[in-house]
Amino acid sequence: MAMVEQGAKLVATCLIALAVFFAGQSNAAEDTLFVSKRITPEGEYTPGIEGPAVDASGNLYVVNFQQSGSIGKVAAGASQSQLFALLPVGSIGNGIRFDRQGRMFIADFKKHNVWVIERGETTPQLYFHSDRFNQPNDLAIAADGTLYASDPRFASPAGGQISVRAGPADAPPVGSGPFGSAGFVQITVEDTGIGIPPELQERIFDSFYQADQNASREYGGAGLGLSIVKGYVEAHGGRVSVVSTPGKGSAFSILLPIEPASPRLH
Repeated sequence: MAMVEQGAKLVATCLIALAVFFAGQSNAAEDTLFVSKRITPEGEYTPGIEGPAVDASGNLYVVNFQQSGSIGKVAAGASQSQLFALLPVGSIGNGIRFDRQGRMFIADFKKHNVWVIERGETTPQLYFHSDRFNQPNDLAIAADGTLYASDPRFASPAGGQISVRAGPADAPPVGSGPFGSAGFVQITVEDTGIGIPPELQERIFDSFYQADQNASREYGGAGLGLSIVKGYVEAHGGRVSVVSTPGKGSAFSILLPIEPASPRLH
């Protein structure tokens, strides 16, 4: 059941992102809040650029400056980066976070470490290591100082595929009105995983329900992802459904109403 929980999380993330995107299109033109712009020259960072974080003085720190395993610094108001620190050979940084004392923490996904650089220093010191890490990836620090690290495992020994499709609805939902399928957009996230047993397919949308109820669950989570998707979609007048075959995979679909083009008057 662990793979069911992992797949459900990924599906929930994709559906929430897509639902927010489509639902917000009508307000996009009038609600532009931010416009991105380049602040450093092209090519300063490797394709593995990650982990931006800002310290209390407004300085920006980003990993993989000019080479893997480095940390670049963009001083407040500057338009170019400079080398801030180098991680030990073989380590490659990902997420960066600062605590209230100004200490910098760096996730090292290559060597399964979390490094710390004390305020005013540039030399990384080992803060935590675990051979049970898959990475780690992103970091977060709670108000009480507790450090949390995400630890995704993107590769699976069994392989598999995930596809996302968006377009007009395959079939109009009941009570869709005169516009039928043309009045709805359908977003489907489909995988080739192990599938979901029929007796669980309705319950996975319940709040706090987790398909894997064992005490030794491999994957974490609160069992809220799909229930949030369902609530969000239904609040916008849409519907969410799942079609799954154990041993073959699952397809989650949402239908969201769209405003059809006004008919032309002749």
